[in-house]
Amino acid sequence: ELRHRTVRIYKRSKSAMQSGEFNTRHWRIDFDTLGSSGGWENPLMGWTSSGDYVQALRMNFASKEDAMHFAEKQGKL
Repeated sequence: ELRHRTVRIYKRSKSAMQSGEFNTRHWRIDFDTLGSSGGWENPLMGWTSSGDYVQALRMNFASKEDAMHFAEKQGKL
């Protein structure tokens, strides 16, 4: 199931409260969420937990080509 997961490669945009380019120089890869991730609600804190460890993974790259090369090596493109 992890092999058929798609990724999204994008460059973050600056927020409305930001005039500079901080955090907008890097390209990012986000992995999509699985429908059958086995999510549950934590009764103590009220948070939604998940058994999917990849959904919170975000990777930064210096260029779009680096991000695409990584995705190709993982079989995602």
